[in-house]
Amino acid sequence: MAGQKKRRGRRSYLEDFKRTASGEYIYKGPCHSYQEDGLSRQKALAVLWLLTIAMAASVVAGGCMPAAGLMDCWYVILPWGFSLVAVVSVVWLMGRLTAGGDPLRDYVYRATVLQSRLRGNLVFFLAAATLAGETVYLLGNGFGIRMKETMFFLFCMSALFVCTILWRLIMRRLHWSPEK
Repeated sequence: MAGQKKRRGRRSYLEDFKRTASGEYIYKGPCHSYQEDGLSRQKALAVLWLLTIAMAASVVAGGCMPAAGLMDCWYVILPWGFSLVAVVSVVWLMGRLTAGGDPLRDYVYRATVLQSRLRGNLVFFLAAATLAGETVYLLGNGFGIRMKETMFFLFCMSALFVCTILWRLIMRRLHWSPEK
């Protein structure tokens, strides 16, 4: 290793792959095993996927409604748009976590499990900001002629908020331990 440079940054995990005599690459880096604490990995992933799908459906369905505030108010539109992006990020995280298998390779563990708290908190706070912005807009301007659409939007954002709370709680209950 004296003559080789160590990779740094995003692609540093490539150092964990070693070439065999047949020319194939195999992973020789650290792994993390799922530790079952009353909830199997399959059940945990199934519940997390249901919540993730509910989160995605809520943010998309709410955005499809011409609700008061969502059509013309920046402090409703911006948090909703950012929450859409954050939910897409959670869907990507769940896909990578599921495809990673058990045990998880270290670079997958870092990109999924260690990032889950940040991404969950981001969706949580953006859903809360969207609800707060819509409430402020309604207090100042009222429903107008779009009461049904606005109520559905509020329902969808509330569902996003609740699903995110549950998703975060379940993710915190899951534990992985490093293998050697």
